[in-house]
Amino acid sequence: MAVSRILIVEDNQLVAADLSETVISLGYEVAAVAESADRATHLAQELQPDLALMDITLEGDRDGIGAAEEIRSRWRIPVVFLTAHSDVKTVARTTASGAFGHLTKPVRAEELQAAISIALSQHRAARELLREKTWLNTLLSSIHEGVIAADERGCVIFLNAEGERVTGWTVAE
Repeated sequence: MAVSRILIVEDNQLVAADLSETVISLGYEVAAVAESADRATHLAQELQPDLALMDITLEGDRDGIGAAEEIRSRWRIPVVFLTAHSDVKTVARTTASGAFGHLTKPVRAEELQAAISIALSQHRAARELLREKTWLNTLLSSIHEGVIAADERGCVIFLNAEGERVTGWTVAE
């Protein structure tokens, strides 16, 4: 299996260098280091890393949470926050961003290894589930018979085009 490539987003050069050494010692590759949210989003698009380790307080106008939201939504790259901020409001913001983890600095190598491993594993599982769901929807939509699926409460959760024609219902309904 290929070595996972990690984007480090940290504006403190000493912390970034230490984090890079730790990531490498754990068996991962450092794709790049970014010091700002804008640079992080640019590198995420250009390099397509497997994971981003993101600080919250960064150089520039945007913080790491905004960058993480963009990186996750545009390129489907998982993010783990590494930050000195762990107050309730900040954790709520990082959780709402769709992050795969939130670690408080300073972080031990073992904690970082666990967070990276879990995030990569969960991201792979989510990607596979999306791929299977897309395949299943494509398959069911291409059948020339009416297909209607309902959940345990009887609510329609899938209706293909022929099902719409036969019932007169729309997918939106």
